[in-house]
Amino acid sequence: MELRHQIRYQTGDKHPLTKEERAAKKEQSRKDAETVLTARKKADDAFRANFERLRAERLARETAGNLSGHSVGDGSTPDNESPAFGWGDLLHRTDD
Repeated sequence: MELRHQIRYQTGDKHPLTKEERAAKKEQSRKDAETVLTARKKADDAFRANFERLRAERLARETAGNLSGHSVGDGSTPDNESPAFGWGDLLHRTDD
């Protein structure tokens, strides 16, 4: 019997939780999880709204580009610029 008390003392002397304490701890854990989930949902909704806004802006720019004769990102360059050199050019280059 003596040894068990010494071990409990060395581990911090924690007493077992009562039924009410366990219920309160469980309820607090549920509330904490609910708070975290609510914050996550709010962040996800904000991300989705921003994503959709940016998508709509990009589509509007692309549509405006198509109406003016070329689309944004179609690979065309203005007359005063040469196309960019890329690694694909090296791979497909043939030196005869």
